[in-house]
Amino acid sequence: MATASHGSSTNWSSANNAKVSDSSYATAAWVVGSKPTYYLKATNFGFAIPAGATINGIVAEIQEKSSVDTTSDYCSESHVIIIKSDGALGTTDKKVAGHISVTESYVSHGGTTDLWDVVWTAEDINDADFGFAFVGALTSVEDTVTVSVNHMRVTVYYTEAAGGGVPKHQDYYSRMRRA
Repeated sequence: MATASHGSSTNWSSANNAKVSDSSYATAAWVVGSKPTYYLKATNFGFAIPAGATINGIVAEIQEKSSVDTTSDYCSESHVIIIKSDGALGTTDKKVAGHISVTESYVSHGGTTDLWDVVWTAEDINDADFGFAFVGALTSVEDTVTVSVNHMRVTVYYTEAAGGGVPKHQDYYSRMRRA
């Protein structure tokens, strides 16, 4: 896991805790006002998609929760963006509208046929820089708000070249770049 500044933003504490689903969290907190978090980047998944395969879709999931959810104090998703094989951020934002729940759950972004407006090759997906980034939005009038990420994972759906034609997928849940 790695973090990167996102303008005037608050950094993540213990970013590496989002590598596995184990009740250890990457967290970002804010006291009063509205502020985005840094990017929380998950890359280096270790995919081994066969050369020549057709990439059909990408699902990125964040196991997330908020410390509070009221009308005036809450967390939400500001950005969920793909990271291309050259390390550049994609242009399509897959954030889910609304508040992040106080009950921890996986939230899915993308789909089995969603390419995030990028033309992909197997080599792109297999590259250590491929992944996705999450930016939380923290809004507080009275209380400290904290967004917590337990885990970030990605599933890539593909069809092998010249053989079978049956769509397959590879899931990688915890093989993420070490900071």
